[in-house]
Amino acid sequence: HDITTCVGFCIKVIRGFLYNHEEYLKIVDWSNLNIEEIDPRVVEYINHFLEKYAKANNISVDELFDKGDLKRITPSEILTSTYFQDLPISKTSIDEIRPDLEEYFLKMVA
Repeated sequence: HDITTCVGFCIKVIRGFLYNHEEYLKIVDWSNLNIEEIDPRVVEYINHFLEKYAKANNISVDELFDKGDLKRITPSEILTSTYFQDLPISKTSIDEIRPDLEEYFLKMVA
């Protein structure tokens, strides 16, 4: 079972099809996500679908993923990763240019 967000899916596609399973992002650079910090409504929404999936596949939600090993890579971080060629890409490298990229896109929608 492979439970992931849209960003996680993108990372898997990039790694698998473009970079022959090489490490694309230096994932260890991102801190673990504390599930208690997430809006409870979001957690409830996610749990609803996890429970449906687990039931349909005859497993428990705890078997789907390790809650202590969740990472949050934002859409702007994955978009920023496209500006680099050398792998793996560090969070520090992304953080150096991400504010400029976010500012550019905010101007486009303003």
